[in-house]
Amino acid sequence: MLLGRCGGNGIPQCKSGTHHVFLDEKTGKQGQSTISVQRDGKLRPVQRLVLDTNVWLDWLVFGDPSAQPIAAAAAAGRARIHIDAACEAEFVRVLAYDRAKRTLDAAAQAACHAKMCTIVHISDPAAAHPLMRLPDCRDPDDQKFLELARACGADFLVSRDRALLEIGRRKGRPLPFAIVTPAALAHRLEAAA
Repeated sequence: MLLGRCGGNGIPQCKSGTHHVFLDEKTGKQGQSTISVQRDGKLRPVQRLVLDTNVWLDWLVFGDPSAQPIAAAAAAGRARIHIDAACEAEFVRVLAYDRAKRTLDAAAQAACHAKMCTIVHISDPAAAHPLMRLPDCRDPDDQKFLELARACGADFLVSRDRALLEIGRRKGRPLPFAIVTPAALAHRLEAAA
């Protein structure tokens, strides 16, 4: 399931699978699909998510309880998590950072990355609607998460990053996706269940 090299550190890149871009005819929003999960006789739409690098780390490295609702939703088929090459490369690079007691050796880094690759759907940012202008993020390193959320038609970009959350709170032209904290997403997933 793994292909290529990512970040020059020898950790293979997630294999790209079939990428589907859906367009909701009523709203014109990319990424809204008829994919749904049947539970208790009810059909529920699958939420399309983009996670920033720190949320991935909370989930896969630190086992932070705030990431568990995301993990549960993905495991139950209620959420579909998207990533692209730029966001994946950042994740792989950050896995190698020195974190004192939580520093990961090469095998642990590869295991975290392999786990992520079993969860994600590979997205192509070039598939985004070319007329949809995104705001510029104060931190240029975070722009890629906005671009991925646009490209995959995400419902939510999940982050704790102040610069990204600030964009989500801005008034004016709304984004085609919400930018939320893991806790806020957990409340929304619970309400939709």
